[in-house]
Amino acid sequence: LLCMDRNVTALTKCNELMTFPEYNQKGKFWYVHAICANRNDDIFTAMTSLEMALMLEPDLEEISRLDSDMMDVIDLIRPLDEPQY
Repeated sequence: LLCMDRNVTALTKCNELMTFPEYNQKGKFWYVHAICANRNDDIFTAMTSLEMALMLEPDLEEISRLDSDMMDVIDLIRPLDEPQY
């Protein structure tokens, strides 16, 4: 659906899948949900979904920094210029 630029339908389908644990417990599901939300200009949902994705699968942070759909979202929630302690 995302490849066909059917972003509204993609977000609707992701929202329907949220009720199934086999999906909502996987980081990649939340990552795709974040993409769908971002493409529908729902930045708050995109941010919270990406946070959930990174909590479940921290390795997705590196991918999100290179993904044009997620670059702006990852910069909002985890800026690179943030001091590391």
